[in-house]
Amino acid sequence: MLRPELEPNLSFVENIFLEVVAAISLFDIGFDDHDKQKMQEAVSQINFLTNGTISEEDLYEYWAAEDIKSLAFRLSLPIPDSVGDLSRNELLEIIARIRADGVNGVSEKLVQMGLPFCDLKSEFYIPLLERHYSHPAI
Repeated sequence: MLRPELEPNLSFVENIFLEVVAAISLFDIGFDDHDKQKMQEAVSQINFLTNGTISEEDLYEYWAAEDIKSLAFRLSLPIPDSVGDLSRNELLEIIARIRADGVNGVSEKLVQMGLPFCDLKSEFYIPLLERHYSHPAI
């Protein structure tokens, strides 16, 4: 069992997900129209919603690697800052979640919003470990 601050905050994602999708769509429209102001507004909106620090360059041609809803999920999911030492049991639980087959932890509400796939392994648990441990391969 993990401390609440080590669990993915899916309720936060659920609250902003559709707004982030809309802001990415606005960026796409600005990109297609060569409207720099619209693109900057979209980036500002995304950063406001997610408490993030993305740039226009982070959004250019994202569609080559992922769909808009997967990107919105990834941008919306907050990764906790280092929350002190992880206990041995917490570390074992995080590793078990990373090694588990399938997708774990996606909420039904996000599925209903059209999120086709959610990879909490690479989008949450691995970055969580990266923030707590240094490793030459990371």
